Amino acid sequence: MTIYQEELKRRLKEQGYGAVYDEESEMLKIYHNGVFLCDQGKNGELVYDSKIINEAHYSQFTQKIFEEASEIKECARLYENGMPMKVESVSHYRKFLEYGDTVLAGAYNKDRGFQFATWWQNDGGSYLAYGHYTDSFTKAKEDFAIRAKLVDGNKVFTQDQAELIFKSVNYARDDCEHITYEQDQEMDGIMERLVHGYPEKGFSVMNTHFEPSENITQNQ
Repeated sequence: MTIYQEELKRRLKEQGYGAVYDEESEMLKIYHNGVFLCDQGKNGELVYDSKIINEAHYSQFTQKIFEEASEIKECARLYENGMPMKVESVSHYRKFLEYGDTVLAGAYNKDRGFQFATWWQNDGGSYLAYGHYTDSFTKAKEDFAIRAKLVDGNKVFTQDQAELIFKSVNYARDDCEHITYEQDQEMDGIMERLVHGYPEKGFSVMNTHFEPSENITQNQ
């Protein structure tokens, strides 16, 4: 089994999926509640059951598989092509990206999956400092972009800040008496962006189903 298949099997198992490796075909066969959904080849490609892919009932399951497989494919490609870090204590990490004095690297363990880190490094990479570690590839990339100054960190909210903004906007649109229709629609858009931009587990406020506020009508 390849890294692509090992990691997808591990992640999907945590989410209630079943996955069985077939040695003859070298395919990872993926199921949900006993229903076959798709195969994953050794290079990470997905082959869906033609009957399942067209059924709306299974779209949420196949979409989740696609999202996980896409991220794993990117991680595995970077890992397989990356050079080991020069510092001995983290030589099990392989370099993914570097810009200026900032480096992003990843390590792989069959049982734990991918782990990621960003560091400040000296010229040549023989010395590292200020390591940030995470098992989230998305967080690692964001951290790299901010530390490398590719993105202005002042323009990025933390999870707690995003939650506070969401709650504040939600309160304003529901409890302020003088909100116009246009402002209500704009607030809806802000909340939607926060929902999709900060989809962290446990961020329950982001699952709020919001409808247009009462007593607000569009200007004719």
